[in-house]
Amino acid sequence: MLLPNTWQSHLSWLFLYFIIYITVMETTTIEVQAQEQQCDPPPESIPANYSDFSAIFVNQQIYLTGGNMDESNIWTLDLSQGLDISCPGWNPQETSSEAAIEPYTDGIAFAGLQEDIYVQAGDGGTVDMDNMVVYNTSAAKWATAPVNVSSPLPESRAQMSATMDTTSGIAWFYGGRATEAKQAVGELAYYNDFYSFNTLTYTWDWPAVRYAWGQRPARYGHTSSIIGNQIFILGGKTAVVNASGDTWVTNPADFQSVLVFDTDEKKAVTMATIGDTPDGKVGFSAALAPDGHSIVVFGGQDTNTGQSSQDVYLLDTCTLQWSNPSIQGTPPSARSGHQAVTYDQYMLILMGYKDESAGEFAQDIGILDMTQWQWIDSLPAIQNPVEVSHQQSECKFTMPHMPDNNGNNGDENSGLPYDPTVISNPNQSSDDTTKVALGVSFGITGFLLLLGALGLYIRKLRKNAHTPNPRWLPGALKKETPTISSSQSQSQSSKNNNTSPNTTITTKSPNNDNSISMDNCNSIPKQSENPINRV
Repeated sequence: MLLPNTWQSHLSWLFLYFIIYITVMETTTIEVQAQEQQCDPPPESIPANYSDFSAIFVNQQIYLTGGNMDESNIWTLDLSQGLDISCPGWNPQETSSEAAIEPYTDGIAFAGLQEDIYVQAGDGGTVDMDNMVVYNTSAAKWATAPVNVSSPLPESRAQMSATMDTTSGIAWFYGGRATEAKQAVGELAYYNDFYSFNTLTYTWDWPAVRYAWGQRPARYGHTSSIIGNQIFILGGKTAVVNASGDTWVTNPADFQSVLVFDTDEKKAVTMATIGDTPDGKVGFSAALAPDGHSIVVFGGQDTNTGQSSQDVYLLDTCTLQWSNPSIQGTPPSARSGHQAVTYDQYMLILMGYKDESAGEFAQDIGILDMTQWQWIDSLPAIQNPVEVSHQQSECKFTMPHMPDNNGNNGDENSGLPYDPTVISNPNQSSDDTTKVALGVSFGITGFLLLLGALGLYIRKLRKNAHTPNPRWLPGALKKETPTISSSQSQSQSSKNNNTSPNTTITTKSPNNDNSISMDNCNSIPKQSENPINRV
């Protein structure tokens, strides 16, 4: 029986619709499967087990180097097409090299002016990497940096900091500790020096740095952020020599003070912070906020509990005031030993430890919108991202006047590094003016009494401004360490069999009129009261 033409036409259309439906479904299934495969990459395409590394942003890409003693790969994360934290798309780079490259951790890396990345190893690495190597991001090639041999090279070290000043092409270094390889042969040292590397002339330099009100301790594992011509040193661990001069004492530095270095005036000061100060942490990250004068701190390991954190704090560097912004959204996993990168208005949180004691690493990425203060799951494709410049700030930290006698701390050849002197913050009591104004209502007598009280208060502040604040030092440490003569040093060295009898303690720093340099430290004690670990 033949169907009418109308029915035949309807069946033909139904059959055609069916064919189209099957084709669309198959295509959709293939696309979904491809996306699932793309977002479920094999383990070898993810930078696994990374901590204490460097993350550098160059030309819309994040470059990751160091942080894993099993591989020396360079990893990249392309942000030009946006980013979905569920499918980040890491890529290992196929590199060539004219320099000897080996895995390392706890080193430094910074971007040069020509989109190159300068790297200096910490623990691990090679002699080439100790001196300085350069990674060409365009050619994906390593080379040794053509360092000017007429300039003295720094001691190889780890957990130092390096901060690039893009206006001058000079990278500023601070602090660090002896590498694990040096410690293995009995060379224990910690450093408190500021020095620089000029990427235009390839020269190292140790300028004379003025630091009044005492001698700053050595420091390592800290962060450094440049804003304008000033570098802000946060956290880490400090190291001093005990009163007997035979043992290093290391302790976590807190957030109750900040070390500030002015690269133009070559002056440094440690000043108290104010506001909602975070609990002490190590292994945290620090990134520049979009306003150009604030530093955003994330995570870290609590110095009391040893637990990793998801905390976010904001430091206004103009006043050294801390705040704890209220943040919406789901944060990334708590971690330490990670890195943060500023991209447009966003801060990206990368890698690190979830639980260092258990060897558990973080693989997830966090994205913080620093204008909305919200954790988000993806980034849009940004054609012309705003580069947060360290020169764009409308305010500036004011360096205090330093006494002409450099703190009256004895002659240049006395003492060893000990208690850092933290001076008071002039913004400490913002409501003092209001209190004085209210006193007028109590009449002339009350007003004069209030002025007298205020005068005593200011006198007390001025007195305290020159008083050391030994928050992270044991009470047994003395303020003044006796002068150690050459004969005493030789006797002590022979007794401990740690140094050559002809070695004396060097107390004059090549970069500081009144602070000790650790560059020549053969007679510095070879033992430490606390082991070198994160907490």
